Amino acid sequence: MVDQMLVERIVADIKGNINELRSADDISWEVYKTDMRSRRFVERTLHILVEAIIDVG
Repeated sequence: MVDQMLVERIVADIKGNINELRSADDISWEVYKTDMRSRRFVERTLHILVEAIIDVG
């Protein structure tokens, strides 16, 4: 049985994380390569997104 409320919450979280990545326009490729904090932000956010997508699946 699919818990519709849970799926909706996870999808909302996915959208929120995507928006966070989109709004991080100050992180260019050069910044990503040289700044550990920026790299961790991007990588961890992507990690959270992948886990959420797997959870929905």
